[in-house]
Amino acid sequence: ESQWSRKMTNRERVGRTLELLDDYYNQLVRAFGSHVIASISGGYDSRLNLGLLRRHGVTPSLFVYGSVRSADVAIAKVICRQEGLQLLHLD
Repeated sequence: ESQWSRKMTNRERVGRTLELLDDYYNQLVRAFGSHVIASISGGYDSRLNLGLLRRHGVTPSLFVYGSVRSADVAIAKVICRQEGLQLLHLD
């Protein structure tokens, strides 16, 4: 029986999901060390990716692409400024 098929609280599901993500990011860090290049946007998926990389001690080289008037670009710039991270903007 799958661990996901039994009844779990939302807290348990979130906890198990975080364990799986931590396992995956541990593997990434073992494979690539701190040599990670990642895109960032205003989306929650790229923010989660950045947060997990930082949680595992990686400061990735970051880039965003799009118009200077794009909400994704604006959000990425704010996040990087607040986190003290460099950001390459590709228009």
